[in-house]
Amino acid sequence: MSRIGLFVLALLGLALPASAAEEVVIDSRIPEGQRMRTEVRTETEQTLTLAGMPIPSKTTQMMIILSEPAGDAGEGEHKTRSWFDAFQQQLSVAGIEMQFDKGNPKDEAPIPQLKPVADLLRALSEAKWVSTQTDNGTVKALEFEGFPFANLPDGARGEITPERMMNQANQIAKRLPEKPVNVGDTWTRSETMPLEAGQTLTFEKEFTFRGPVENTDPVVWKIDLRHKNVDFRMAADSPSPVKISNSELKVSKTDGEILYDPAAKRIVASREVVTLEGKLGINFNGMDLPGELKLTLDFNTKAGMVPAPAQ
Repeated sequence: MSRIGLFVLALLGLALPASAAEEVVIDSRIPEGQRMRTEVRTETEQTLTLAGMPIPSKTTQMMIILSEPAGDAGEGEHKTRSWFDAFQQQLSVAGIEMQFDKGNPKDEAPIPQLKPVADLLRALSEAKWVSTQTDNGTVKALEFEGFPFANLPDGARGEITPERMMNQANQIAKRLPEKPVNVGDTWTRSETMPLEAGQTLTFEKEFTFRGPVENTDPVVWKIDLRHKNVDFRMAADSPSPVKISNSELKVSKTDGEILYDPAAKRIVASREVVTLEGKLGINFNGMDLPGELKLTLDFNTKAGMVPAPAQ
């Protein structure tokens, strides 16, 4: 779970003028005796309309990830161990409510159809993993400690893999430009969000460097984030009985920002909200149905160092 950012030159505690170009650098090492605490809150609200019948659903999730140094890996690389300190999720679909909390082992699926979801969440919440990173934040390898998904069916195991987690971390590490930037400079990146059952959302995102935020202590720098367009795909071999034959989804609303602490050389907060709307071509058990989708994704992340417990 790497963090990246802008390295801002400072002299006598004063930031350089906003017109000066700034170099992009990364520092992903966690100091000994410290832990990185990352809080991630997500909310997904969806209305899928099939043949004129709306089917609403909503998911909220809160995770706290702790990460600590796990030794050098040689040649400018190091290892980081991570795990979930907290993991909660609430799901509402078609009038059915499900709650999951890592801290409450008695939580169970309300209906048999949701038991695979609860089992996957339970296994994921107990997972621990070690990533090998370069000092500039690129994840070179990721391995789970043990095999937390051994008791899950094969299809569920494929939803959480080291490769998928590594790819998501590296997308974050590639968000910023490779060359110095001035206030007002923009750049674009393509990022893919994997969903269940072989589905993906690929966004083109635009980033704009806004410089220092007024009246912050410590000083933080702001980067605006906007979603320009989206491409929805479903793998031909998806196990889902519902197949998506075509998609006309568009970005109807978008907002977001990244806050970076130049002294710590880390992102300390990020927020991105996007609403997608449009028509879908849907095939359900061989029957073609007209569909429409409205989907809002809301992601909020905060990160900071905390002291590690005394040994």
